[in-house]
Amino acid sequence: METKDILKQLRFEKDLSMDELCEKLNKLYNLKITKSMISRWENGQASPNNTYLSAYAKFFNIDLNYLVGLTDTKRPLYFINPELEALNKRETLQLKELLHQNAMFFNDDSVSDDDKEKFLTALQEAFYEVKFIKQQERKNKIKK
Repeated sequence: METKDILKQLRFEKDLSMDELCEKLNKLYNLKITKSMISRWENGQASPNNTYLSAYAKFFNIDLNYLVGLTDTKRPLYFINPELEALNKRETLQLKELLHQNAMFFNDDSVSDDDKEKFLTALQEAFYEVKFIKQQERKNKIKK
């Protein structure tokens, strides 16, 4: 499948209009994407640059290799442990960014999906543990 078709399919799967997708990507990743840019990408009249492709990969949690058509295997960019869903919005964005930065090391097939999931789960747990420790430290400072 071509990138243009993948971009359109991902947007449809999330049931987003072009305007809604623009708003979300611009807000989350501090970009300046317009509806006409998305239209040109989805119609194959232009191609998104690496910054925009990276934002798509993060937002849709999809491997860049799939996004640009290098593989037909639709793999997540990172795995979110459902137990960590209790994080607030800012922490969730921080965690997703951390996972995205580390998931880029696994873009080839030299590491099994199972090992990737184990590593990223451990990374999430470490992130959550650090957040918990910092929260406890703040509580202790308030008590003093």
